[in-house]
Amino acid sequence: MEYPATDPDCWWSRGGCVTPKQSYLSPDHHHCTQKGTWGLTFDDGPTCASATLYGILEKEKLKASLYFIGGNVLQFPGQAQAAVEAGHEICGHTWSHQMTTTLSNEEVFAEMYYTTKAIKAITGIQTKCFRPSYGDVDDRVRTIGHALGLRIDLWSDDTFDWELTIKGKKVIDANYAAIFAKASAAEGVTVLTHETSNVTVGQFQNRFPLAKKAFNVFAPVGTCLGIQQYYVQDNLTFPTYEQYVSGSIEPSTQWRSFLSEGTLDIPLQAVSDAAETKSSASETW
Repeated sequence: MEYPATDPDCWWSRGGCVTPKQSYLSPDHHHCTQKGTWGLTFDDGPTCASATLYGILEKEKLKASLYFIGGNVLQFPGQAQAAVEAGHEICGHTWSHQMTTTLSNEEVFAEMYYTTKAIKAITGIQTKCFRPSYGDVDDRVRTIGHALGLRIDLWSDDTFDWELTIKGKKVIDANYAAIFAKASAAEGVTVLTHETSNVTVGQFQNRFPLAKKAFNVFAPVGTCLGIQQYYVQDNLTFPTYEQYVSGSIEPSTQWRSFLSEGTLDIPLQAVSDAAETKSSASETW
């Protein structure tokens, strides 16, 4: 089946749509609007390279949005806990890194729900943000995420850091240079990087000195959006964008006070309603 040219489902993979056609859905985040600001995001953690990345971020006095794969959280629980304790924004990134529009409603729900559940079980916090693998999202997937209380985060710029061994250093350098060139634009960027391995983490580490010459601020997505409560736990407060820029980058409460067993706070009727949603995108695959 050929997908309609009118893009009825706001299928990002098809045409970059970030404003859903359904009125009850919020627009996807895809760039920090503050001038000179780099939305700092890393996908695919936690991994064996996470400790190196978190050490770099601590040294540079930076916080980031980290998009965790559910299966990885179970494999590297200590790294997941370290990320939360360090004050980074933790979001879901599916359980198994599949194209979500190719999945059934039940499978999409499972990818989101069990990732959220794993993060809660290991770290004690219930996240409110989600980045679909490959950015593959449409209004059907958004609706299921909405029912689970998850904001959809995408990106404006991709480093393609994972392609280093395929395309070589010059290509990755060019990708970063194109991002640096946007530093003086009226609005900022949100950049896709990865904590997949020491190779991808190394790409960020090597180019960060140039990045901070171009951009003034490197911040988590939640901070760019003015969100002070990253998680369902409403007594864990994060700084405003203005406070973050001034150097006050730590959350108000020690993370370990939330490390306890508990169930997810999710309205089950909303989830049931979302299970009935349909889209043309899923029928195209």
